[in-house]
Amino acid sequence: GEAAIGVGMVSRFNESSVGDLNILAGLVLRAHGDASVAEGLLNRALEIDPASAPVFATYGLLLHQHTRDVKRAETVLRQALEVDPQCSDVLCNLAGVYMDDSCKDYARAEEYFKKALASDPHHVSSLSYYGLLQQEVHHDYTMAERLYNVALYLDPLSVECLSHYASYLGKCQEDLESAERLFRRVLTLDPLHANSYCNYGLVLQAKDGDLEGALESFDRAIEIEPANGASYGFKALL
Repeated sequence: GEAAIGVGMVSRFNESSVGDLNILAGLVLRAHGDASVAEGLLNRALEIDPASAPVFATYGLLLHQHTRDVKRAETVLRQALEVDPQCSDVLCNLAGVYMDDSCKDYARAEEYFKKALASDPHHVSSLSYYGLLQQEVHHDYTMAERLYNVALYLDPLSVECLSHYASYLGKCQEDLESAERLFRRVLTLDPLHANSYCNYGLVLQAKDGDLEGALESFDRAIEIEPANGASYGFKALL
């Protein structure tokens, strides 16, 4: 699994390798580690190569999803596009910035998801998040499911895509049994996935009227991510 890969990566880590520094920073972020540690690794990488688009891509993701500095994330990712306009990671992460609730620039988000997939049709994150945009913004559930299925064919253990697909099953297909099973799988793979706890709470509430279980899930999401506004809102409605 990823933990084993991480251990192997650390044992072979070359502190002078931009690629190793970037990969290790990504592993720290995916393991919900200290964002400042990841930022330190990325800064070291940029000292070695100030024009590394993959490093800027990870930096933009850190700023957007972990430190919630959305404007700076946009600046960093746009800087990366000047270096490599075809980097799928950068294009996808910039699309994610425009899809953020603080921006809601869905037209630009779609533009950059399309560019990311034109550059790399197998880019799992782009497939997954573009599926979410189709689901939540365009309400094109057929397209959303198609994108999720392709992403999960390419990476059956993609936590983000599994979480998006579980949400799709619950909200769009009203298949609460399958949604519950899939959220349980996601939370086994990543016990610190705040958004999945939030959406799992909604499934528990809708499926069995399990208000106690829903409240526990919302509280867990907030404990993991104190800025998880959706969980506060759903909790208030119980």
